[in-house]
Parts: sequence; structure tokens; C-alpha cells
Amino acid sequence: MKTSYSTAIALAISTLIAGHAFAADADIGKTRAQVQAELVQARATGDVTAPDQLSIDYTGRTGAKMNEVFPARYAAVVKAPGKTRADVIAEMAEAKRTGNIMASSQVAIDFGSTTAAKLNEIFPARYPAVAAAPAKTRAEVRTELAEAQRTGDLPADNLLSLVMTGVPGQKLNALYPGQYPVKARATATSHVVAAAY
Repeated sequence: MKTSYSTAIALAISTLIAGHAFAADADIGKTRAQVQAELVQARATGDVTAPDQLSIDYTGRTGAKMNEVFPARYAAVVKAPGKTRADVIAEMAEAKRTGNIMASSQVAIDFGSTTAAKLNEIFPARYPAVAAAPAKTRAEVRTELAEAQRTGDLPADNLLSLVMTGVPGQKLNALYPGQYPVKARATATSHVVAAAY
């Protein structure tokens, strides 16, 4: 019994310390003055959580903010204008026209797709084709392949990668670093040389 009690206390203390460490990490980059200014601003606008009993008495739930409990005491928060009804209707009409709407799960399954597919993916002939980005030329692809082969920037066989590093999916230049030139080092050197002139 004594051991479990000591364990529970140790666990509670370590959780408390870890919680403070995570909270401290979240505010890295803010000065003490910035945090104090934010607190003053939050108090002035009522953007601080009300005590539970006060929150329950006035809103029927916990976690309400002071400006929700006492809206007359604080200036109304101006919300950024959202989309108008006409904007939403126009967007919906465009999505229907292009088939950019999620299909129901049953339709997707019936037509051999996954449960998360859009209508224009299931029925591409029914909707206008989506303009694709300009493709690379054959020469550009060959140039990129030659550069990847030269620098070893190609995936190695998963079994080979797993045996050599314990991690599947490594690139050849990671498995055999001495056999390939280091692209980043050459680029960094050229920048240093260019900056010297």
C-alpha cells in the first residue's frame, strides 16, 4: 500500500513538472512584457475564463469566458466578415458543375472507388477536365534522371536499405555516401565563392 501511494505521488509530481515544461515551451519567443501585455488585453476584453461557479450560474456550463458571462461589461468583439449567402451559393454551384463534391460512400463503393472520392474522380467523363499543370518535356525528365543517378538521389531496394541501415526506403547516397558527390556541399561552396566577388 505504501509503495503504490509513493508511486502515485511521484507520478503526480512528474506530471506537474512535465506540464510546466510544456507550457514554458509553448511561450518560447515571447518576452515577459509581451505576455503581460496580452494578459492586460485579455482582461480588458473579457477574453479570460470565468470561475466555474460563475460560469455555471450564468451560462449553464463551465469554461465560459467573462465576456460571455457579462456581455454588457465588455465591448462587443468585431468578427471578420464571412462569406455572404450569395458567395456560398456561387461556390456550391461551381463545385456541382465541376464535380468537386465528395461522393456518397455507397456511390464510391459501387463504382469501385474508395469511400473518400469526389464525383469528378469517379465519373471523369461527366465533368469538365481540370486544367493540369504544364508537364515537363522529355529532355527535362532525362536531365533530372541523369542528375539523380549522378548524385545517388534514387531510392535503394527496401531489403538492401533495411539490412544496411535498419530503415527501409533509404536513398542510394545515404547507403553509400562515399560513392556519390555531396550536392549540398557543392552548392554551399559556390555561394560562398560568389559572395566573395
